[in-house]
Amino acid sequence: MKNKFFIESFKCVNVNNISINISIDLIYSQYFMTENNLVLPIVCYLCDGLKYRSKVLVYQEATLRNWNRVDLVIVTATPEYEGCLITAVELESTLKRAIYDPNHGIYQLEKYVGNKLYLGIPANEFCKEVRNKCEERGYGLLAVHGDGKVEELQKPSFMDCDLHNYKDVFYRF
Repeated sequence: MKNKFFIESFKCVNVNNISINISIDLIYSQYFMTENNLVLPIVCYLCDGLKYRSKVLVYQEATLRNWNRVDLVIVTATPEYEGCLITAVELESTLKRAIYDPNHGIYQLEKYVGNKLYLGIPANEFCKEVRNKCEERGYGLLAVHGDGKVEELQKPSFMDCDLHNYKDVFYRF
């Protein structure tokens, strides 16, 4: 059975008592989604299925040292994995910013460090074009539908990175 998530005063909590502290406004629109609208569904999707003793840190708009910003960083420590897993997600609300703008989207993902790198976009008719670009580079692709459902259109390649403790994670992000 899938975990269910509840929104509770800017906290997304699943039934296994893993809490993810984030502060965003959740407003869905079937016509236009902003980057903020994509955050909560993607966090819930990526954290769904974690074990009870997992620890999760979520950073929205984490600043990198060269002043670029990764929109979402999820740091997960699980009993089964030594160290922590870093998932970086770049969120874009338009096709132009997702794959054509050299300062955003897939081009921005090239600058990030993490075990899994994703591009998050609203679900639309251009998803196939974006998926092909992500597949070429080894990035995952998450599409958020108007009802908040997330679809993983492309799985990311797993990349080893040298961030094995929280001190390194805080320094890098």
